[in-house]
Amino acid sequence: MNVRVSYGSAIKLGLLKKKIDCLPTTIYLMTKGFCTGRCLFCAQANNSGSQMLSRVIWPEFALEDLLKNLKNERVCIQCLNYKALFDDVLTIVEDINNKISVSAQPFSEEELKTLSKKIERVGISLDCANKDLFEKIKPTYSWNGHWKKLEKAVEVFGEFMVTSHLIVGLGETEEDMVKVIQRLHSKKIRPSLFAFTPLKGTPLETKERPSLKKYRKLQLAYHLITEDISAKFKFKNGNITEFGVKIEDFIENPVIYTTRGCPQCNRPYFNESPGETIYNYPYIPDKKEMEQILKVWE
Repeated sequence: MNVRVSYGSAIKLGLLKKKIDCLPTTIYLMTKGFCTGRCLFCAQANNSGSQMLSRVIWPEFALEDLLKNLKNERVCIQCLNYKALFDDVLTIVEDINNKISVSAQPFSEEELKTLSKKIERVGISLDCANKDLFEKIKPTYSWNGHWKKLEKAVEVFGEFMVTSHLIVGLGETEEDMVKVIQRLHSKKIRPSLFAFTPLKGTPLETKERPSLKKYRKLQLAYHLITEDISAKFKFKNGNITEFGVKIEDFIENPVIYTTRGCPQCNRPYFNESPGETIYNYPYIPDKKEMEQILKVWE
């Protein structure tokens, strides 16, 4: 069986002899089928067969070659949506003894229970921060259906062992995003933030990326909510006007600006390319980088 491996993961595993300035802390795999989903932001939509997922290239390798080079890293399997997906996932995880996360569109309760015997975590991505955007941008799926499956996944896998990705910049307000992060956290689901990335060939290829100021504000909001810090947000016209805390006590914490979501996941350059403005740092920002980050708050 062949699987797709993220470019950085392939380098880390020695499957590609290339140089990269930041290696992933998780090994990212992707199933090989053609996706029947029609998510407007995704290069894999509508059976495109693209090698891209976000800004990452995913070359194909034999599963047995991957397993030979795998050490003790966490493995995350990114799932496309197609008929044989569940069987493919079971085949991939069969001989992997590492901690495994599977990120997919909703599985049935029976499938979740089967997977829970082999994997540690599961992800079901809302991507969108409100129902109207969800129905427009992810027309294959159901907003209410995703929430029901997320809650069922928590029953099967346990509190905070389920993740849901959120994409900032699809047309939501800051208030929308804060409220969906709060709702996920209250249901013991771990949110994970991405910044929208326009990709050529997708319906949203001309849409602008979110402003860095908006993203930094939502990173801070994410931190306050998921760390159970008593924050009382206030909004005007959908924008955060107050966090309910002295932000000076928090904004110099570099962890806020790193990739947040599953443990040991740093997703290098998923939202950006080296040399560009970084939304999610795949490492702890250094002093010079923090000086640049803090300019947004001036």
